[in-house]
Amino acid sequence: AAAARRQGLATALLAHVQQHGAVRSPLALELHVHAANADAHVFYRDAGFHHTAPLHGGVIHAMRRHT
Repeated sequence: AAAARRQGLATALLAHVQQHGAVRSPLALELHVHAANADAHVFYRDAGFHHTAPLHGGVIHAMRRHT
């Protein structure tokens, strides 16, 4: 997994989801990120997502970005 980081794959995938999801005019995008995955938290925060609620005893956090 470490070798795949910083290659732009997650950025391209997120852009693809946003582009194709825009056709449906969503009010927000929501995802779940493991609490221990600090790199993912930073990535999604930098992409405009913010924490909305911890789930399952803090193991997974919900993050949301309004469109």
